[in-house]
Amino acid sequence: MPPSARIELITSLLIFAGSARHGAFSKQFAAAATTLVAGEGGKPTLIDLANFEVPLYNADIETTSGIPQPVIDFRRLVASHDGMMIATPEYNGFVTPLLLNMLCWASRPSPSDDFGSVFHVRPVRLMASSPGRLGGVRVVPRLRDVVAEWGWWPCPAL
Repeated sequence: MPPSARIELITSLLIFAGSARHGAFSKQFAAAATTLVAGEGGKPTLIDLANFEVPLYNADIETTSGIPQPVIDFRRLVASHDGMMIATPEYNGFVTPLLLNMLCWASRPSPSDDFGSVFHVRPVRLMASSPGRLGGVRVVPRLRDVVAEWGWWPCPAL
């Protein structure tokens, strides 16, 4: 655990999948995690990133229009939970464009909200799914690198 992290009970978890496809394994995985967390007395919130319509990240859009409202809404959800669980499919061994785009937007400083760095030392559990024989194992280290770069704490268990 990072030295600056406080040790406290994590009870509320924001859970989402990195896929927009109906019936995606990662969405099923996220739904199962939600059931398990609730069964253990936690307070899970399951969201669908497909419901957050955001443009592809572009600094010109950010400069002229600011951070899109759906991104601010997502940041608000992150800020209101103790931690996160992300279930992602593996696209050719990498993170999905949907997930990466949302994380790129959400990591930007936003003068229109007061959440500060909502990701700093935020615990996150990474999960992967794939119909392939490796089951998504290649995407987890890549996603771990991305979230760690933004100051999240990719923890082995919550």
